[in-house]
Amino acid sequence: VLMDSLREEENTIWEQIEKFDLTERFWEIVRKQFGYYQESPTLKKFFLSLLITHIDRHATLPLGHLEQFVNTKRQGNECELFISGWMHHARNSARFDSYCTDLLMEQDKKLEKELTSIVNNVRIEDYLNAEAPDIFDKSIIRKIVSTLADGGQDYDKYLSWIEARKTKHYYHAFEDIYEALVSAIELIRLAEQCEEENILASSLHELFRKYTDRYYFLDYQYRKFYSFYDKTTDKEILKTHIREIVERQYLHITRKIQMKWSELIAAEGMTTWRVELTEAQDKFYVTYVNPIVSRNDRDKVAVIISDAMRYEIAVELKENLNKNTNGTIELTSMAGCLPSYTKLGMAALLPHN
Repeated sequence: VLMDSLREEENTIWEQIEKFDLTERFWEIVRKQFGYYQESPTLKKFFLSLLITHIDRHATLPLGHLEQFVNTKRQGNECELFISGWMHHARNSARFDSYCTDLLMEQDKKLEKELTSIVNNVRIEDYLNAEAPDIFDKSIIRKIVSTLADGGQDYDKYLSWIEARKTKHYYHAFEDIYEALVSAIELIRLAEQCEEENILASSLHELFRKYTDRYYFLDYQYRKFYSFYDKTTDKEILKTHIREIVERQYLHITRKIQMKWSELIAAEGMTTWRVELTEAQDKFYVTYVNPIVSRNDRDKVAVIISDAMRYEIAVELKENLNKNTNGTIELTSMAGCLPSYTKLGMAALLPHN
């Protein structure tokens, strides 16, 4: 019945119920099954009661006058099974979303304003497990954004909020924003740690290894942030504060790393380019290819050259391949040649016979 329409005058099934004088019998079944008691029941009020009952079950909120729409506790399980099955149904969830949106928008967004006002005055933890409507996700996102903008540093807590929402109904609708926030949080946290440590390195080799062990994560999260930022249709929530913080932190700390790199090069006073204890790119063939092809005539090596593929992308590629293939992928690094343009880099990979 509900799938047809919440407006009785537009609901063809309800028309049949009225035609055969089954209206009272229908509401009797609903009262018995879902604990829904209203003096003047309607399909729209019934749907609202299911939604508010769900909120009451999964959140600790002062619902005020909305308490009247909470169905009796003993039928709480039936209400939850019904609404949960509906919102997670592959084919019918779109209708559920549509009804939620319509309810929130009615009477100049009265319900949306009431619920938003309620959640704005309680802790995130008080409604973290409520799945619908989508104002809970919007509120969590706004809270994380505003807290980060104000200098909040409880990063594990923010990430745990996002993790908790991943199994909730509306996560897919806000996934790009959530994932952009995850990358922003990880980047900000690492940038602050690097700032506190002050990029300590006594040699090019040490700084080289610090990048391949840890600093590359700055580039990785920066790329991920913009990947999700570009995909989301609601950029404004991220544009004003979060994007600005990401840019400022990323540029600040990567410039410090670059300056340290330049200082170490100058301090070593080298006449030829090299990074001590690190294989040079022009040794690629000797190090990785020749030991295999020289064993016998059967063993082969495939060398795939990807121009300008950054180290952090190689890390992600390795992780994905290890997850999705039967083999074991290893990642190593070499010091690139200078100047670092494509033709010279490709030539450096040859045998040099």
